[in-house]
Amino acid sequence: MRRTTPRHGMALVISLVLAMALLIFGVSFTRSLSDVKPQNPQLLVRAQLDVLAEGLTNYAVLKFKELPSDFYYAYWKANIATPTTSRDLGPISVFQSDVLMRGEIQDPNDPTRNASYTTTYEVLSQKKYTADTLVIRTVAELAGVVREVKRIVHVRRERDL
Repeated sequence: MRRTTPRHGMALVISLVLAMALLIFGVSFTRSLSDVKPQNPQLLVRAQLDVLAEGLTNYAVLKFKELPSDFYYAYWKANIATPTTSRDLGPISVFQSDVLMRGEIQDPNDPTRNASYTTTYEVLSQKKYTADTLVIRTVAELAGVVREVKRIVHVRRERDL
C-alpha cells in the first residue's frame, strides 16, 4: 500500500510562486521597454542627420576635387559683391553660395517636417588649380537635433604635359 504524506496542495503553492516570479519579470521588462521607447525616435533622427551630413560633405569634397573651376567661380561671385575684397582667394575666407549645398529636404518618416542643411567652405591656403586646403563644414538640423560634420581637404593637382 501507498503511504500518504501531508503534501496536499503543494503543487498549487509552487505554481503560484512561479507565476508571481514570471509576473515580476514581465512587469520589469515592459517597464524597461517603456523607458527606451521615447529615445528610439531621437536615435533615428540622429542617424538620419549623420548620414545626410556625411553624404553632403562627401559630395562637396568630390565636387571640389573634380570641378575646381566651379568652386572658384562661385567663390569669386560671392566675394565680388563686397567692394572691399579682392579677386584673389585670401586665407581664412568663408562662403556658402552653392545652391545645391544648402536647403531643405523632407523627412521620410514625417512629411510635415523638413531637415535643413548648409555647407560652408573655408579656404585655408591656396595656389589656384595647383594646391588647395580648405575646411568643408556641413550642418544638418531636424526636429531640434543639430549635427555638424567638418572635414579638412588638401588637394594637389598635377597637370600632365
